Amino acid sequence: MELFTLRLKPLEPLMLRSHGEFDPSSRGVFSHALSLVLPRPSTVIGMFISTLMSLEVLSLKYINIHSWDELLKYYEEILDNLGIEAIRGPYISRHGHVYVPIRFGKKFMLVDYEQVRYFLLKHPDYGNVLEKFFSDVKDEHSEVLDALKTVESDLKRYELRVFEDQRVGIHLKLRGGRESLKVAEEGYIYVASHVSYPLDTEVVSKLIVKKNTRLKELLNKRIAVKLGGEHRVTRLVVEKLNSLKDAEDILNKMNFNYALLLTPMPLKKDDFDHIRFIGECDIMGFGYSIAKRCRKPLQPAILEGSILRVETSQTLSIDELLRYGLYSALGLCRKDYEILGRIGYASYIPLTLD
Repeated sequence: MELFTLRLKPLEPLMLRSHGEFDPSSRGVFSHALSLVLPRPSTVIGMFISTLMSLEVLSLKYINIHSWDELLKYYEEILDNLGIEAIRGPYISRHGHVYVPIRFGKKFMLVDYEQVRYFLLKHPDYGNVLEKFFSDVKDEHSEVLDALKTVESDLKRYELRVFEDQRVGIHLKLRGGRESLKVAEEGYIYVASHVSYPLDTEVVSKLIVKKNTRLKELLNKRIAVKLGGEHRVTRLVVEKLNSLKDAEDILNKMNFNYALLLTPMPLKKDDFDHIRFIGECDIMGFGYSIAKRCRKPLQPAILEGSILRVETSQTLSIDELLRYGLYSALGLCRKDYEILGRIGYASYIPLTLD
């Protein structure tokens, strides 16, 4: 196997739609479109597949898809066709630092990964606050919650601040005649909140590929792509790393008790009973099909930035880790989670002392 890096550098503010449809007619809350801070795996792989089709690396047969199950089947077929074992991420890279999502309840931040490890696991004033939080010692619970609030406050010093770019839009229609004119249609006005990253910020994903992958013809080329809603211009670069060491360290490291989610972890309702975490659970949408004019499924998920307690002593194979992500470490190696894991859902980074 080989390790490729997929680097996305936004060249303008992005609209990374959160769940729910957006209606531009001025009827209250529906006229306000909000952007997520990080693109989710569905956005990244959708952009990547569209780009590969425009470059004629992939066949146009993947356009005619009529259901969610059929789409997941095509995702699996496309990954096999391209020689991609798995996609992991995304996370943020800037000036040599890696920024990961973290949330305490509904508070969401992008923070330097090394600082997250330090404050949660080995800060002299807090010790391993995660171990205390997940312990069953009830009389220390309020003390631990106070420590977590202090950690949250301290981490703000190492936060990557993204900006909200608000824009007002109107709905235009054509007025016929010898010279057609565009005029504003009454009753249609909306506010769109885009996310704007600081300069020199890249959105990075890791691609673990087979040595005969078809992606080699894209290496080190700068490609202009359209990312997210409103097709905002972004620069894409695919690079090959000389060593698999970083990937192998993460994939083989099963001596960790906590995992930080880089992307949401969709789950069936019954699977929540055995999972302990700090963060937020919500209903997550997989996007909206403009071509089919229908919403893709909604599913409960533990959101990116949440910290999960991992209690497993079993030895997992590389294949399981590649195909299922964190699902495998939680003993959830089921077929319905496999393709979600391969395209990047349940991507994680271990929180360890070493």
